Amino acid sequence: MKYDYPRIPFTNDKNIFDRLQKLGGELIDLHLLKKVPQISAGYPEKGEHKISYCKYNEEEKRIYINEKQYFENVKKEVYHYSIGGYKPIEKYIKAREILTLSDIKHLIKVVSIIERTILAQREIKEVWLSTVW
Repeated sequence: MKYDYPRIPFTNDKNIFDRLQKLGGELIDLHLLKKVPQISAGYPEKGEHKISYCKYNEEEKRIYINEKQYFENVKKEVYHYSIGGYKPIEKYIKAREILTLSDIKHLIKVVSIIERTILAQREIKEVWLSTVW
């Protein structure tokens, strides 16, 4: 999913299929916001929530939207996560001029969802590679 849209692998092994189906179902629930993992990110600074830019600080693990406000505890791989060539977090922020409380809550959920998506994708890859070798 880093470079293109998802592909669906097929197998004749029922056990592998069941494992992949479970992980795929989890991805569906995550992406439809039916199941949100434990929240890891935060938005600690109060203010006007005006978006001046969207900059990621790798050392601090923060996404700054202006000089004072930021989302904290965002891993580098989560910020740079790409679907079909788009970074969902960056795209979401850049599509707005001001963040509402609803936007902030949604983006914090999205960070957790992308974190879990990355782990699920690794698990899918491990399961699939175990069938090839």
